[in-house]
Amino acid sequence: MRFLSKLLSRFNTLREFQCLNGKLHDNNMEVIIQSLEGHSSLAKIDLGGNRVEGRALAALVGLMNNPNSPLMELSLWDCSIDDERARILAAALAINKTLRKLHLGENKNITITGWRAIFTQLQSPQSSLDGLDLWKNYNIDIAVANLLANALANGTSLKALNLGASYEITTEGWRAVFEGLSSPHCMLQELLLCSNWFGDEEVTHLSNALTSNCVLSELDLSSNSEVTSSGWRAFSAALQNPNSALISVSLRGNSIYDDALTSFANSLVHNNKLKELYLADNNISSENVTITNWDALSNVLCNKSSINTTFNSNHTLQRIIDPKYSDESRLPSDLQTLLQLNRENTKSEAARRKILKVHFSGTFNMQPFIDMDLNALPHAIAWMARNEYGSSLTYTFVRNTTLFVGIGGEVRSEGEPVPKRQKTRRWNVCSIM
Repeated sequence: MRFLSKLLSRFNTLREFQCLNGKLHDNNMEVIIQSLEGHSSLAKIDLGGNRVEGRALAALVGLMNNPNSPLMELSLWDCSIDDERARILAAALAINKTLRKLHLGENKNITITGWRAIFTQLQSPQSSLDGLDLWKNYNIDIAVANLLANALANGTSLKALNLGASYEITTEGWRAVFEGLSSPHCMLQELLLCSNWFGDEEVTHLSNALTSNCVLSELDLSSNSEVTSSGWRAFSAALQNPNSALISVSLRGNSIYDDALTSFANSLVHNNKLKELYLADNNISSENVTITNWDALSNVLCNKSSINTTFNSNHTLQRIIDPKYSDESRLPSDLQTLLQLNRENTKSEAARRKILKVHFSGTFNMQPFIDMDLNALPHAIAWMARNEYGSSLTYTFVRNTTLFVGIGGEVRSEGEPVPKRQKTRRWNVCSIM
């Protein structure tokens, strides 16, 4: 460690330092941390899996309190942090103005006393911390949950919070946390709740909170397999909130069956925010989701009933499988195509391409244009011919413009003469184009 410290002292341009799972003791960590003080570009320190106790913590606080420190992310997971060290860390957070993310997962010796110090500091107007990772802290119980709920409800600097694997929080504790989430003062944009053994009741409380939340954009509920279709149906109602800011929702590793998938499809009919709804995982297969229910989702993305319903379909949803873990090859091909169309195009262009594909492919049908309002017709033609994708359709349209003869007046049989003063409504296609 002293040799490493000497090496670190020979330059000052380090941007990130990681020393993971070394089980290093306090004095060794002190030497390492002291050698990092001269690095003026050091934005991230990860000491996870080592012992950061009295001397090491004092060195770390000294680095944090340095007004020239650029430190933005500090990871202290499983670092033997207890209540006293949590209070010292909270005091350092009050001085530091650069730290944005703090990871305190798996520090099982922090009790309500230490968490109170951390959460109190989060509510300070001077706090710069916007990300807090509390993954797998078994001692976060209902009392700590109530503290956190109060902090969220009263306004904190937090924008991202990880409460994954918080097994000791009861249903009532989660209800309190979710009530904090529904507060207009809550600024959370990202919430991770994976692997919490949630049941239908917890998910229902969360859904109720989300109906009044207009800030949260990313939610992770993966690996909560105890939730049944009843709970997922309740959750789908939250996706119908017109003020919802949710862009990404992960439900990987859960039991998603036919009726739940249909509920999600129905909730997305008028949702124009959600881009990622990760439903599919290894448990999604032909055994529990039939082609009929995939069709329900396809119909939301492209309702083929009419041009108008296709235009008003969902052109926002882009993924239902997380590309980090799998691909879309197990989905029906038409659903894959529709998701790809939404990913690769703006909403208006996706709508246009779906309309061309559904209503004007194969045998050409002029009826939609014939039935169209005359004021809207020139715009529809220009919209159709915007680029090469509609060029063949435009050509076919031009060849069939004789069908417009007589629109709005009496249609005459072939060869029947038109009275001299009767006006016929022929379109000058060249002028429209």
